[in-house]
Amino acid sequence: MLAIAASAAAMAGTVHHVRFAQPAQILVWQAGTLIARGDRIALSSHSDTTNNQLLGAGTLLPSTHDSDKRMIIAIASNTAFSLKADNGDAVQDVVVEILGVRENAQIRPAQTPESLFRQNAKTAVRRGAPLSQSIELEISWSGDVPPNLILAAD
Repeated sequence: MLAIAASAAAMAGTVHHVRFAQPAQILVWQAGTLIARGDRIALSSHSDTTNNQLLGAGTLLPSTHDSDKRMIIAIASNTAFSLKADNGDAVQDVVVEILGVRENAQIRPAQTPESLFRQNAKTAVRRGAPLSQSIELEISWSGDVPPNLILAAD
């Protein structure tokens, strides 16, 4: 009887600490289609992430139209992230504008010299579909060659 009581008292003092960790995830959409997912995403100029329109394809555009010098993406993330140029010289040619914040999202931009854009916290502020937890950015560049951009979890 004494051994059972001592054993029960010893078990009552045991504390188990359980921690569930979610790895960093960044989701990127373009035109409503999920185009990338991970903790480091290359938004390459050679991928289908650019907004290409062919002249004469049913849309009247002036020949100096710069539709191929920008992309609009929606980003949802469960952690802070940064948008950086692969080539440091391309930073002066790239402009990032915030177009919108969806209904379950938050925007917390931070200025850093090494990134084009930095979200200082996760994008979700409430539960909801991942796209409803996203922010929308327009990335444009002035150079003839589109920059290689990287979205990376911080």
